[in-house]
Amino acid sequence: MTRFGLSCSLLTLVIWAAPVMAQDAEPARRVANVEWPAAGFTDPPPRHSKKAAKTIRTVQLPVLIPISFARYKSFQVVSAGPYDYSASVLSHGAKLWINGSRQQVIPPPGALTAATYEPDPGAFDEPDPPEPRIVNRRFNRYGVGYVISAECARPEDTRCDEAFLVKLEKSLRVFGGAK
Repeated sequence: MTRFGLSCSLLTLVIWAAPVMAQDAEPARRVANVEWPAAGFTDPPPRHSKKAAKTIRTVQLPVLIPISFARYKSFQVVSAGPYDYSASVLSHGAKLWINGSRQQVIPPPGALTAATYEPDPGAFDEPDPPEPRIVNRRFNRYGVGYVISAECARPEDTRCDEAFLVKLEKSLRVFGGAK
């Protein structure tokens, strides 16, 4: 089966499953309360651009950034809204980023989850180039959900190991945020 045929088959499964999932009630959405650090911002925030500083001041949650991000010229606050933010760096064959969000989605009771379909390994006629490796580390701090992620071009890159993400999590500092 070609990639196009497999894609069409998977699309058919998703379209077929959509009416089944649509009969459930809509998920509830809410903005979580922030438990601001009692001691305040104890560490001096890492240096960052005036544009990033201005953007960070609008985010209504503690903006946590790994301390090492500040030394990269590619450091940027990719997006920021009142209830979430995303910051990233590019580092020779890897993209590292952190997201924080106060927005919570609470699924309704008895909600169906979409099935995951994976093709058989021999389904393609020709081998695909290796996919980039992506790893995530999710955690809660101050009543807010955060995700640290790494995307590596080479599967053996140690920046896409759980141990590296744990190290990044331990190096998090509050860059700012609006109470």
